[in-house]
Amino acid sequence: MRPEEYRKLYEMEKVYWWHIGRRRIIYLLIEKFIISENINNLKIIDIGCGGGSVLDILSNFGDVLGIDDNETALNFARQNGFSNVRRINGAHLSKEPNFLNNFDLVTCLDVMEHTDDDELLLREIFQILKPNGYALITVPAYNFIWSEHDEALNHKRRYTASELHRKLNDAGFAVIKRSYAITFLFPLILLYRLFRGVFPKDSHEPKTSYVMLPKSINTFFVYILGIESRLLNYIDLPFGSSIVCVARKKA
Repeated sequence: MRPEEYRKLYEMEKVYWWHIGRRRIIYLLIEKFIISENINNLKIIDIGCGGGSVLDILSNFGDVLGIDDNETALNFARQNGFSNVRRINGAHLSKEPNFLNNFDLVTCLDVMEHTDDDELLLREIFQILKPNGYALITVPAYNFIWSEHDEALNHKRRYTASELHRKLNDAGFAVIKRSYAITFLFPLILLYRLFRGVFPKDSHEPKTSYVMLPKSINTFFVYILGIESRLLNYIDLPFGSSIVCVARKKA
C-alpha cells in the first residue's frame, strides 16, 4: 500500500462511519463472547494494527501489543499515543520469543486479505494462543464486489462466511460466532461499487473509495451500525460487506 494511502487510512479511521461502526462491533463481540467467559485482564495481540485505531478499545480488556510489518503504519500508531507496537511479520509469529501459547486473545482485523498465505497466518495465530484462547477475525466479503478500493489496499482476495469458517476449522479452531456485518448499508455499498466499476479509473494508480459524506449522514450511518452491532450479539446476519468470526483454540 502506498504511503499516501496509509495517511488517508490514518485520517479516515478517526471520523469515517465504517471505521467507527467496526470498532463498536469489535468491542461488543469481545464483551459478549469472550469476556462473558469470565476471562479478565487479557493478554492481547493485534495483528496488522496499522495506525492503532482499535488499540484503545482493546486496552479496555487487558494488555495489548500491536504489530504490523509496515513501519509507516507503526509511526502513525505512535502518533496516536501507542508505544507498545512492534514491527513483526504475521507469517513468523511462532518464531518470536515468548509468543508460543502466550496470548488470551488475538485480533486480526481486515488483515487476512492482504496476505499471500492466509492459511499459514491462521496456523501461526493458533500457535501463539493459549489453550482455550480466542481469535477475533474480520475480512471483506464477496469477490463479486471487488473494486479499485481493493486494489489500492493491496487485497489478494475477498471471502464468504463459509470459506472463512472452513479455514478456521482447518487451522484447528472451533468457531463460536460467524456472521456477515455492515449489512444494513450493504445495498448502498454494492450500488456504489457497481457504479464506480462502470467508469474508467482516474489514473493508473488505484485509489481507495472513501466518500466524504455530510456530517449528519456520516453520524446517521454510525447510528445504523450501532444498532447492527447490538443485533450481532444475538443473531447472525445473512449478508454484508464484511465478515466477523470469533473462534476458540481447542485445548
